[in-house]
Amino acid sequence: MRNENCVLMLYFVRHAQSMGNADSENTDPSVVLDYDKENPSLSPLGFKQAEAVGKRFIGENLTAMYSSPYLRTKQTAQTILKYADCETFLDNRLTEICSAQTETGFCEFDESPQAIRARADAFLSDIRRQYTNGEKVLVVSHGGFIGSMIFEILQIREPSVRMCVYNASVSKINFFKDGTIKIAMLNDTAHIRDVEEDRLQWM
Repeated sequence: MRNENCVLMLYFVRHAQSMGNADSENTDPSVVLDYDKENPSLSPLGFKQAEAVGKRFIGENLTAMYSSPYLRTKQTAQTILKYADCETFLDNRLTEICSAQTETGFCEFDESPQAIRARADAFLSDIRRQYTNGEKVLVVSHGGFIGSMIFEILQIREPSVRMCVYNASVSKINFFKDGTIKIAMLNDTAHIRDVEEDRLQWM
């Protein structure tokens, strides 16, 4: 039953496993993965994870989905769209910490904690101004920046505190008319356990 006092239901999904993630987990030196290290695609396991997270949103009636412009996030978002039809937008503010999209591709740069918080606050402020009638909005982004957005919502400003955000995990935060913010779900990966192929670790 819908809570009429809830003005926004905001979901966060980290992209599914990328080839870069798979490479960082590879412990066999004889296995060399060939992929675009600047803008990697999803791995074979990542595509399975993306399908699983997409199926999780069947029947959720999402209003909109926002995605980082990186390939791994776009592929995750495109897979979710197979199961949850909604408006979709690319937003450069959703790139990973210390990275950005430029006219010639993607780049890495030093980004201060203050700049990260400002970027998170700018995106979240726009979303909260635009959606105020109980809409369900999904954000597909990267582990570090999802943690930063959640910390910004919760007003956690200690830069030495980090949040571990798993590939294809789902978090949900609800916003209410009286200003109350409730964490409904945090870093949930129940939907991908059937496709994890006996992996020994989550990240």
